[in-house]
Amino acid sequence: MWLDARRQSESDSQWVRPQQQPTSAPPSWLSQSRLRLSEHRMFLGVGDLVTSGCAVVGALWLWSVVAGDQLTPEYAVDRAGWLILVVPWLVLLQGASHPTVAFSIRSTAGVGLRAVAVIVGLYLAMYVFLPPDLLPRLVLLYFVGLAFGLTLAWRSLYIRVFTRDRHRYRIAILGTGPAARFIADAIAKMAPQTVVVAFVADRDLRSDEPLGLPEVSGARGLRGLLAEQHIAELVLAPTGEISPELLRAVVQAQEAGVEVVRLETVYEQLLRRIPINYLQPDWVLTSLVDAMRYQDASRVAKRMLDILGGCVGCVIFLCLLPFLGLAIWLDSGGPVLFRQERVGLGDRPFRLLKFRTMARDAEPDGPRWADDRDHRATRLGLILRRSRLDEVPQFVNVLLGEMSLVGPRPERPEFVEELEELIPFYRTRLLVRPGLTGWAQVNYRYGNSVADSATKLEYDLYYIKHRTLLFDLGIAMRTVKTVLMFAGR
Repeated sequence: MWLDARRQSESDSQWVRPQQQPTSAPPSWLSQSRLRLSEHRMFLGVGDLVTSGCAVVGALWLWSVVAGDQLTPEYAVDRAGWLILVVPWLVLLQGASHPTVAFSIRSTAGVGLRAVAVIVGLYLAMYVFLPPDLLPRLVLLYFVGLAFGLTLAWRSLYIRVFTRDRHRYRIAILGTGPAARFIADAIAKMAPQTVVVAFVADRDLRSDEPLGLPEVSGARGLRGLLAEQHIAELVLAPTGEISPELLRAVVQAQEAGVEVVRLETVYEQLLRRIPINYLQPDWVLTSLVDAMRYQDASRVAKRMLDILGGCVGCVIFLCLLPFLGLAIWLDSGGPVLFRQERVGLGDRPFRLLKFRTMARDAEPDGPRWADDRDHRATRLGLILRRSRLDEVPQFVNVLLGEMSLVGPRPERPEFVEELEELIPFYRTRLLVRPGLTGWAQVNYRYGNSVADSATKLEYDLYYIKHRTLLFDLGIAMRTVKTVLMFAGR
């Protein structure tokens, strides 16, 4: 393995004389002057926060002008509660944080217009049902207009600056096999702010097929590439062991300030998923177990939040039960509630509770995958699924400790037995409680095949590895957005 070779190279480096190190390697400040993907996300988030805050201030100023007042500090403090508008705007704008959307002003405008429509719709509903004169009519329109305009202006500036060649993050990939090709395609599609400059092959591992990009070979080729192209990051995707000479050049490049990362790390950063097809067999016992050990401190807090959320959710369930129960009964008869066996934490089965969305006796031949237009669903059932209201009874499962508010969605035992035979690491998702919502649910469509299950597993493993209370909060906020946008399945 290349890790073993790296240890050998690091031990050999103590006798490497200073003049053997490449004097033409890029200086450390060069790589640091270009933002990594995670830094782009943070930069975008800060910019969106600032612009939405400015939109609130601008809305208050227009409000004061129309009312014939002055925007004094006292006037602003008395109306500081309107800063709450920043929260729904940022939640609904999350879809524009993905690199493929962030670097497209048209896609960003589409996300922004949907956010405007949802906020205005909710506000109008509140305005109609609340007592007259309780809410002002125009300040919200001032806000959404300014927030939309300022966001487009900020995003246009962002695109203009970071699509310039001198600000693009330059990457080379060590390897020429299928893994190297895969990560190069992923970078090209998912990270417009980066550019893959070349592939680096070991002297015995050159590719016989055209790669579509320049290819250099060995330690000398790597040193020349680093000197000429000012590479900021080197992605390791070798097809076998790296020769000691090439690995020595990699270590020297890292000492000179080049970021050296493994394919799995780049995959996680780009797609926010774990690459199950490129993991070592002991990954569960190393990376995942080590990550979960540091999450022990948050387990009690997570369970307390589950209990609190379960109590609130059960109240909502009891309030909806008479109305939705009557609607279901009028649409397709009884029963109103539906229990289905699912697999939970540690492979323990439990009975999942839902509002019934399928016709009675919908599976005479046994369990089968649901498609995008599930013909087993009733007319009202399709509406309940789109709005996610069919899952409200699962707050009872959360309160009982069978589920969590956030986690991998629980699967049926019949599908678990099939999928664990076909998909590597599938049982790993049983290391945590299943969730009412999850990272896979807010990022991927309703799964109806083995391939979909594999993709959703990659999202689930990413969540298991990186889960925190803050991460759970972000998923919950995106779930609220899904419900408000009527985008469930």
